[in-house]
Amino acid sequence: MLRAALAAVFLAAPAGAQTATVHSIWNGNGYQDNGTSWTIKVTFYSDGRADIAYTSLNCGGRLEFLGQDSATGAYSYREILTYGFGACIDKGKVVLVPAASGLDYLWYYPDRATVPGATGTLVQTH
Repeated sequence: MLRAALAAVFLAAPAGAQTATVHSIWNGNGYQDNGTSWTIKVTFYSDGRADIAYTSLNCGGRLEFLGQDSATGAYSYREILTYGFGACIDKGKVVLVPAASGLDYLWYYPDRATVPGATGTLVQTH
């Protein structure tokens, strides 16, 4: 069911066809490899766009869809910051994996694609 709900976001009307509405909102906590933690909010829109906000760090931006792994169902994104450049690292890779508890969150440094620099879990709140 969760995979179907996320897939519906990507099969929605093309960007610009209509004013996008919020499709779903996911919130949780991230835990970085240096021991810090912070809050995360991911918003999916009906036109397939997605935004990310690290609310406790006052930074965030948009998520550019890169693709889906057919074996795991994981969705990959490039994170493009639009605010809070001093608080967060731009152009990291975000991977969201459907899990029993919601979405597993994996964040990769732009120059280190094999080992996550941060992990977390997101639960749907809208």
